[in-house]
Amino acid sequence: MMIYPTMCRYACTLVVICTIQVPPTFATDMGIHSVPLDHIVRDDFPGGVIPLTQASSELIASLKDRIPPLTNPQYGTAQDASWLKNDDLVLGFVENGDARAYPTRIFNFHEIVNDTVGGTLVVIFSDNAGPSGAAFDATAESTTLSFFLEQEAFKDHQTRSTWNLAGEATDGPLKGTRLTPLPARRTFCFAWVAAFPDTTVYNPKS
Repeated sequence: MMIYPTMCRYACTLVVICTIQVPPTFATDMGIHSVPLDHIVRDDFPGGVIPLTQASSELIASLKDRIPPLTNPQYGTAQDASWLKNDDLVLGFVENGDARAYPTRIFNFHEIVNDTVGGTLVVIFSDNAGPSGAAFDATAESTTLSFFLEQEAFKDHQTRSTWNLAGEATDGPLKGTRLTPLPARRTFCFAWVAAFPDTTVYNPKS
């Protein structure tokens, strides 16, 4: 009896296991600074004033999007705004006979203003790099919206849609919707007060 050799073919599967290190969603380069880090402090950390050198990475990460909206701010007359100079820039508009002025310097600290002017709920989107700003009626699709800043994007609380500086929803349930613009203008404080002597002016000390 003869035995013929047989060839057996085996299919081999090579499994490569890769470990991918995902970078954190937010990281601060602590190597770039022009003053000593222990001279940089935050006074609203839980527990009080903490130098940046003593803050944990999680605490530092929590500072992201810490530019809060200015909601229902306080106002005074133009005469009360002694802290403003004549040549300071303001963003002003009139709604239903109610003149309102916002010093543009506040947009360095608040990129969104949620307010009521002349009985109309309004929102101001601003770009602190400018600074510039645009005012809109805060009602869209029969829904009154309020806004906040998230990851450098304007969002509304009600639908979490994303909006741009032109008042158009670019993402989310209201995508494609446009807010009604209000005729705001950027001018010098003295010029605005001369045109609207009864104007109210944002007062951070109120």
